[in-house]
Amino acid sequence: MKLSKAYQCLFNELRDDRYLTWTVYEYFIERNASPHIDKVNVIVRIDVDDGLQLCDLLSSILRQKGINASFYFLTHPNRYYNIWESKIPKIVKERGFEIGLHTDHYYEELVFGKNALQEIKKDVARLSELVGEHIKGMVSHGHSGIHSLGKRNWDIYRNILPHDLGLVYHDFTVGMGPQKYQKFHFYHISDYQSGVVNAWKYLPQYPVQKLKRLKRGDVAVIFMHPSNAFEMSKKITLNFKHFLWIRLRYQLIDPLIKGESARLYFYNMLPKALRKRFRNLILR
Repeated sequence: MKLSKAYQCLFNELRDDRYLTWTVYEYFIERNASPHIDKVNVIVRIDVDDGLQLCDLLSSILRQKGINASFYFLTHPNRYYNIWESKIPKIVKERGFEIGLHTDHYYEELVFGKNALQEIKKDVARLSELVGEHIKGMVSHGHSGIHSLGKRNWDIYRNILPHDLGLVYHDFTVGMGPQKYQKFHFYHISDYQSGVVNAWKYLPQYPVQKLKRLKRGDVAVIFMHPSNAFEMSKKITLNFKHFLWIRLRYQLIDPLIKGESARLYFYNMLPKALRKRFRNLILR
């Protein structure tokens, strides 16, 4: 099993000396969100929505390449994977990565009547015991089920201090909730975009192009999922509607929103072999 093109290029780029990678805890808590001014600061967040077994290989690759990251695991054994019978979280932790909770507890309360806050506290303690170290953070899980109810998993705890849940931080205290609640400035780079899962496969050069545009002292948070990181088969099926939407989003809407030249942005997205050929047409 090999890395997908987008992830392979991304990880190779992050090995460059101009980047410094952090776990969520390291950057937002230990450094109090203070960037290294001589580096492009990159926080790597890995949401394990599925593909639990892939975390073994993914964490091994990240360790070989010297890339720091935070892994967040779901805990409901009947809806995703059975984390409580797995050695993967402890293996990942022993390789030097941060382990955190990926919470779907409010959805469980809405649908199955469980007490979300009590279950969060229980799972914080239980996951800490599983990995042999008290976990420090939690981020919410988003999916169509809870979105269809007009809710988000963070709704249940966004006004609750992490300490009251047995944690040091959750996504609202490190600025990873909705934009209006963000406390810190960072660039958002995600392999899930506008409802499209594994969006990078439609434009593999996107994450690297995004990083290359950052200056030293800038901060980016990369949101990724293990199930998107590997080529499961030689044949990759592309949804044409998604292809068009992601290209439109990445190459036109994003630069327009940020006040950049869409033409120049699109030009920089092209492979080098095509830039010279189309330079006059695009940049005239």
